[in-house]
Amino acid sequence: FSCCISACGKSGQWERALDLLGEARSRYLSPDGITYSAAIQACQVGSQWAKAVRLLQTMQAEGVVPDENTMVSAILACRESEQAERADELQKKLDEMRNPQGRRGKSRRAVLD
Repeated sequence: FSCCISACGKSGQWERALDLLGEARSRYLSPDGITYSAAIQACQVGSQWAKAVRLLQTMQAEGVVPDENTMVSAILACRESEQAERADELQKKLDEMRNPQGRRGKSRRAVLD
């Protein structure tokens, strides 16, 4: 399903991508990080920031840890839809992921500073 979701997302068919995610669940298949990342990226491409954030929350609630690419897609979905406050919240979480020890100093660059 991940490949199909990704292909739909890249072609701007975010609704179909989310339908496929739902279909996977209806077949009792648990989406993994790659599948969620593809769906979140599809939402980013489709300017569906709220759906991207909701998917990010769902994956975390299901115990699937987002990777950096997944977080960046969610951040970009928010920034591109002028949801700066939400994007900043996600950016902070990404920075914490990159710097889990809470070390001082700058982490790698912020997304679209």
